[in-house]
Amino acid sequence: MDEEPQHNNPVSALLTSIQEAALDSKLDPDPNEPRDVWWLRWAKFAAIILVPAMVIGAGFWCEFYAEIYREQSFNLDYQTSADAYFAAAKFRFLLGAAIGATLGLIYVCRCIVRKVDP
Repeated sequence: MDEEPQHNNPVSALLTSIQEAALDSKLDPDPNEPRDVWWLRWAKFAAIILVPAMVIGAGFWCEFYAEIYREQSFNLDYQTSADAYFAAAKFRFLLGAAIGATLGLIYVCRCIVRKVDP
């Protein structure tokens, strides 16, 4: 049986190149290039954390309302109070915001450790 070598497989070649790029990246800042002023740098960091938090939170919130709409359209006797809707929607939004903020925070920490601007 002929086994295909791993380097001929395009998927494994792509994954290998991504792994090598992630592990071997030398993203040292250019010493000749001036850094941004401190307030602009921290504004970028805040935006990197807040934008994914809001986008993913809004996505979770919209998904919740789509799920509620689907349940109500199939079940005419579906009765839930407005407080329960609000609490569940708020939880979904906060869950999505926490996930988005965590992803942004990981990137910001990486930038701070490597001393590079975003």
